[in-house]
Parts: sequence; C-alpha cells; structure tokens
Amino acid sequence: MPTQSSPVAPVLPSAHPLYLTTCLRCGGPLQPVALPHPDTAPWLCPLCRLGFWACELTMAGRRLYRGRFHAFGHGAPASSLRAAVHEERKAAHVRGWSLREDELYLVPLSSLQAIEGKVRHAPFAALVSSALSARKVVG
Repeated sequence: MPTQSSPVAPVLPSAHPLYLTTCLRCGGPLQPVALPHPDTAPWLCPLCRLGFWACELTMAGRRLYRGRFHAFGHGAPASSLRAAVHEERKAAHVRGWSLREDELYLVPLSSLQAIEGKVRHAPFAALVSSALSARKVVG
C-alpha cells in the first residue's frame, strides 16, 4: 500500500472499458496479442486457444454466442455482428496489425517493444511509440 510520501505510478487498465476480456467459451482471461496478421483476432484465450474480435466481446456479442457450436447464431443481430467483425478486420488491414489502437495499453510491454519499428502505417506507428514511451515512464 503506497504511503502519502511515496509516488504512485499510474495504473494500467487490466480490462477494456467497452467489453469484457474473458473467454466466451471457458470464462478464462483473454490476452491481447500484437500480431502482424490483420486477419488474426486480437484477443486470444490461452486455455481454449480461441480468438475473438472486440465486437464479439461486447455484451451484445456475448448474448449471441452459442458455446456449443462456437458460433454467434443467425438472423439480423448475428449479421450485424458479422458486419462489425468485417469492419474490424478492414481496419486491421489498414494498420497491418490485428491489435486495435485502443488496446495498445493492454498488451505486455515486451509485445510493444517487439512491434516498434515494424509498423508501416504511420498513424498507428506513432500511437505504438506513444504507448511505449508512456509504459517506459510507468515501468
């Protein structure tokens, strides 16, 4: 427990504010991954080895999930979810990475260090450098 005289380092978020970061299938903790493969889901379960897109982890996406079939059902809501996944993938192709901009502060520092200098999309590269600088100050 920090005392009044000791400085308190900013706390990095352990979960994303817009969606839950637990596996839809087993309930285990999901890990954000920074891979240079835009078609790879950025959230992976180390227990099930399943990947999920951010829109699938929202409460709306979770309601659609059918664990027995590892599918999100059919009909208009499922079609909307598939469209949202498609949009996430398109954005990932622009960045060149599956990791989203709002997830940069959630990946391990070693992952950020590994991708620094390898990102070709200038706006995303600037965000990676900024996140890395912020993490180096904290840690």
